[in-house]
Amino acid sequence: MSGKKSWEVAEVLSQSEDVQRKIIKAVDEKIKNYFSKIEKLDKEINELKNKINSYKINANLSKKEFKKEMEELQNKIDFLKRKKYLNTNFEGLQKTRENILKELEKENQKASRIREKIKNATHYVTSEYNEAVKIRDKINKLKDKFSELEKLSKLELDKFTENLNKVSSIDKEIRTILNEVDRLEKKAKEIKEIRTKNKKMIEEIKKEFDRINISIADKFLKNEFEILANKVEEFLKKTRDRSFINIKNMEEFNELFNELVSFKNKLSSKYNEYLTQKKNLEDNLKSLKELNKKEYVLVEDFLSRKDRKVTKLNYYDHYNQTNYEKQFNEMLNEIKTLIDKDKFKEAKTKLKEVNDLYFTISKATDRLQESIETSLFLTIKIRDIMLDKIDFRKAKVEWVEDKDHKQGFKMICENGDTIIFEKIVVENGKPIIKIDHIEKTPGTCNIRWKDLRDVFANEGIPLIDVTKDGRSVIYGGAREKIIKSNKEKRKAR
Repeated sequence: MSGKKSWEVAEVLSQSEDVQRKIIKAVDEKIKNYFSKIEKLDKEINELKNKINSYKINANLSKKEFKKEMEELQNKIDFLKRKKYLNTNFEGLQKTRENILKELEKENQKASRIREKIKNATHYVTSEYNEAVKIRDKINKLKDKFSELEKLSKLELDKFTENLNKVSSIDKEIRTILNEVDRLEKKAKEIKEIRTKNKKMIEEIKKEFDRINISIADKFLKNEFEILANKVEEFLKKTRDRSFINIKNMEEFNELFNELVSFKNKLSSKYNEYLTQKKNLEDNLKSLKELNKKEYVLVEDFLSRKDRKVTKLNYYDHYNQTNYEKQFNEMLNEIKTLIDKDKFKEAKTKLKEVNDLYFTISKATDRLQESIETSLFLTIKIRDIMLDKIDFRKAKVEWVEDKDHKQGFKMICENGDTIIFEKIVVENGKPIIKIDHIEKTPGTCNIRWKDLRDVFANEGIPLIDVTKDGRSVIYGGAREKIIKSNKEKRKAR
């Protein structure tokens, strides 16, 4: 027989690799999947076993009251805890896989050494070929071991699944038994409570009756309370006969006791309803008081840099010669008196009145404040123009009120000429400015105001015209003629 060449050795080694890649790897993936499922099942089984072992009967009352039944239930639990499970060998299978993988790694190392030997070989490599065949045969045997392990792993998974079903069934059965224990314990507790009530029913009736607040009962359920008090008195008279407890027993007691409880609940509901209603009214009253906070600044205080704030209603009263704040406070005091006298319906009606009053004045105050602020911004802008753009030396701003109680800003500007802005105000979004001009040089008013008009227009404040003694300072008589002509044309149409 002729010698073997390196490519033939490589072909045999490649066959071993194909077995590992195509068969062993796929089978091992199945095994690992089985192992993963088994580990999960094992964890669940152990958790349930621990849970089952922790189950105990803690029912002292039922052990005394239902001794025979409780012994039977305890025996059933002990029997279930002793039940056996299918024997498993998961650790052995894991060890088997580890050993197969070690053998497989050993053969792969041999294959690597052979590849190194035959690399670039020009001579025959028959011994390496024979060794490669042995490796291939060994790997095929390991493949068979993997297949066998895969079958065993599947069977092991079935065992764990069956054990989980078994331990779950045991857990369910024991919990059912424990539920029965709870039921018996609850029943035993009820029996004990009934016995205690039988023994202490007289004290209970008296105690329950004494818990009723007589003054509250007289206030809210006077007639019902008087009827109930008579029933209790009659019942307590009967209890002087010692045989009453045993012969008459619980029937009359339960009826009266339930009537007492029902009355107390009804009284409590009435009283809580009363307290809730009173608290709601008091909270509403408090909220109304807190609405009228001191957070507004009068424009006079602002101009004089006086650190003072007034309430919203005070702000409105100050500029409108009204007395709403006093009315508001008097109404609040009246509401408090009504609440203190439990006149809740009248208090609620009065609360709505004062609430409506406040929000009506509040809206009017907001409009007033907006008008004053807008007027102030316009005044400041005019002042800045007079000082910065027209070079007046002084500009004094103050808040004034005329004989008709109409208010606005007044500003006196001096620079040889004296220009008095007698009133600066914005009404309904429309600026109104009244001006008096005292010329340093008589007759220059017309020329001066044409210049001033242009400066104001450039700063975004258009002056349509400036009049003095009913005539236009800027246009002279021409403006009046144009207005008269337009009126005649409209009339002719």
